[in-house]
Amino acid sequence: MGLKADRLTPVPCTVLSAAAISREFGVMDHHMCEVEVCRILVERAERVILAADASKFTAKGLIAACPLAEIDLLVTDAPPPAELAQALEAADVELMVA
Repeated sequence: MGLKADRLTPVPCTVLSAAAISREFGVMDHHMCEVEVCRILVERAERVILAADASKFTAKGLIAACPLAEIDLLVTDAPPPAELAQALEAADVELMVA
């Protein structure tokens, strides 16, 4: 039985991880079950935070989980490459390098 988004309570905030972050495809993962959970959490959350280390900027993912425009805040350990930084800015994603 699959997950049903309409049965879940809205949440004020969700924190996601990713296998990769793509300027073209957004948040990427390798497993469909993780993508399904990500999509439901994004749909139900008022604020979406993506926590990802800098290795995700050059990693490859198999399945697009959500576009960059769905992310409110990216928390990472290093600034993203210029092209990805531009895509994040265009998608109105706040960036926090910690």
